[in-house]
Amino acid sequence: WWAFSEVADNGLVEQGKRSISQCPRCETGLANNEVEYEDVEDPSIYVKFPLADREGSLVIWTTTPWTIPANTFVAVDEDLTYNAVRAEKDGEEELLYVAAECVEDVLGEGRYEEYAVEAELTGDELVGWAYDHPLADHVPDYPEFEGAGQVYAADYVEADRTGLVHSAPGHGEEDFHRGTELGLDIHCPVGPNGEFEAAAGEYAGQFVRDANDDIIEDLVADGHMLAHGTVDHSYGHCWRCDTGIIQLVTDQWFISITDVKDDLLDNMEESEWHPDWARDNRFRDFIEDAPDWNVSRQRYWGVPIPIWVPEDAEPGNLDEDMIVVGTREELADRVEEDIDPDSIDLHRPAVDGLTIVEDGTTYRRVEDVFDVWLDSSVASWGTLGYPSDETAHEELWPADLIIEAHDQTRGWFWSQLGMGTAAVDQIPYEEVLMHGFANDEDGRKMSKSVGNIVTPEEAIERAGRDPLRTYLLSHDQQGVDLAFEWDGLGEIQGKLNILWNVFRFPLEYMELDGYDPADADLSDGDLELVDEWVLSRLQSVETEVADAWDDYRVSDAVNAVIEFVTQDVSRFYVKAVRDRMWEETDSPSKRGAYATLATVLDEVIRLLAPIA
Repeated sequence: WWAFSEVADNGLVEQGKRSISQCPRCETGLANNEVEYEDVEDPSIYVKFPLADREGSLVIWTTTPWTIPANTFVAVDEDLTYNAVRAEKDGEEELLYVAAECVEDVLGEGRYEEYAVEAELTGDELVGWAYDHPLADHVPDYPEFEGAGQVYAADYVEADRTGLVHSAPGHGEEDFHRGTELGLDIHCPVGPNGEFEAAAGEYAGQFVRDANDDIIEDLVADGHMLAHGTVDHSYGHCWRCDTGIIQLVTDQWFISITDVKDDLLDNMEESEWHPDWARDNRFRDFIEDAPDWNVSRQRYWGVPIPIWVPEDAEPGNLDEDMIVVGTREELADRVEEDIDPDSIDLHRPAVDGLTIVEDGTTYRRVEDVFDVWLDSSVASWGTLGYPSDETAHEELWPADLIIEAHDQTRGWFWSQLGMGTAAVDQIPYEEVLMHGFANDEDGRKMSKSVGNIVTPEEAIERAGRDPLRTYLLSHDQQGVDLAFEWDGLGEIQGKLNILWNVFRFPLEYMELDGYDPADADLSDGDLELVDEWVLSRLQSVETEVADAWDDYRVSDAVNAVIEFVTQDVSRFYVKAVRDRMWEETDSPSKRGAYATLATVLDEVIRLLAPIA
C-alpha cells in the first residue's frame, strides 16, 4: 500500500478504458507479463465488406471472426498502393479492393478464375469511403454511430494478407488507440466472461470462440466470405489457468509507466546483468515497448487496492477524486469505522465495508485487487520492514543480486524496476543473474502431458545428489537453457568418481607411513619439478575460479576444478608421483609428494565448497 500511495503521490495512478488481455475463465484482466504464448489453430478468414455508395467490396483478413460484430472501421496505409480488381468465378464478376502487393495471393485464396486490375489508388484515396457492416442482418446493434463504417488511415497497416485491416476498438489494442484518436465511440459487446451480450444480436449468450462457426456460416450465407480456412499461430494464454485470452476494453487501474519511460531506461542502466546481452537487448526492448501497467484484477483473493472513491462516482473517471491510503495507521485515522490498525485484516471482505467521509462525501473502496506482480515488485523493501523500520533498509537496500530465469525479464525483473522507478525513482537491485530452463534432451519444455519430465528424485536415485548438482552447475548458467541428457549426467558422475579415487589413492600409503595430511607442509620435503608444476597449475585454477565466481560464471568455476582434477592431477600428476609414494622408506622426495598432493586436494575441497 505504501509504495502504491507513493506512485499516486507522483501522479502516476489513473483509471481508464483500455484494451486489455482478459482471461474469460478467471474473469479478470491480465498484464502483458501474465500472458504466455502457445501455438494454436485458429480460423483464417477473408471477408468482403460491401461499399455503401459505390460498387465493390473491401477485403479484410482476420483470425478472430468473433470480433467482427464489433467492427467499427477499416484501416489502410495511406501511402500504400491499392488495386480495384475485377475478378470472375463461377461465371460471376465482382469488384474487390486489396493492396497491390497482395492481389495474386488474395485471389488465389478465393480461387478466382480470371481477374483484371481496373484501377490503382493510394490508401489516402480510400480514406473516407463508407461500407456496410457485413453482419448487419445478424447484429442489429452493430456500430453505426457517427464516424463508424468508414475507412481511416492507421500506422499499424502493412502490405500483408490484404493490406486492409478490420478494426474493432472495443477489442484490439492498436484498434482502440486509433479509434480513440479518431474520437470514435468504443463498442464492445462482450462481457468479462467472454460471452456475447445483448448488443451482439443473434450471437448473444454464446462464448465468443464458440460463436466463430456461426459467424463464418452467416458470412458465407450472406455472400460476404471470400475464403476461409485455418492457420497455426502463436496465441496468448492465461498464465494461471492456461485459458486462451481475449482482448476487451474495460475500466482498469493503471500505473502510467509510459510517463516515466526515460527514467526506467536510465535506472536500468544502473544495473549490471549477467549475461549483459539480456539487459541491453531483451530487457531494453521490453521496457521500450511496455504499455501502462494494468495493476487491477477482478478477483476476490489478493491484496486489495487501497483506493477509495465517491460512492456515486461513475466508472471511467474515478481517478479524478480518489483517496489512496498508504499505511494501517492512515487507514485507521481516515475511516469512519473504529478499527485497530495493528490487528485489522487488510484483505477482503474486512476492508470492503470501510468508508471514508470527507467534506460531506462518502468514499468506498474500489472492489479490485492488485496484480500479483505488484505484490512481488515491492519485495526488496517490503521484506526489510520498510518504511516502518528504516534500519535494515539503509544497510541492505538496494539488493546486491537477484537471480531468476529468462522469463522474468517480463516478470520479476520488470515489476521491481517498474515499481522502484514509479515509487522512489531508483532500481531496487544492483546485479542480475539470469539463468535458463532445464528442458528435455531435444530442448523441449518438460511437461506431464508430453511425458518428458525428469524429476530430481529420479536423477538422484540413478546418479546421486552430488553428480546431479554438479551436472546442473557445470552447464552455462547465464541465460542458456539446459537440454538434460542422461549421458551427460553419467559423464559427470564418472568425473566425480575420478575425483574420489584421487582422494583415496594416497591414503593407504600415508597411513602406513604415519603421515597426517592435515599437517601437510610443503617445506618439509623436497619438491621436484612435477610438484612445482601441479602447484603452479593449482594457482592458475584458483585465479580462474575466483574470476569466474566474481562474474557469476558458475559453470566456468565448476568445470575448471573438475578438469584440473581429472586431467592434471589424475591423468598426469598421480601417475608421475606414484613411484615416489611407493617407496618403502621415508624420504624428502616422498614427503614432498605427500605434501603437494595433500595441499592440492585440500584446496580442491575449498574450491568445490560453494557447490557442495
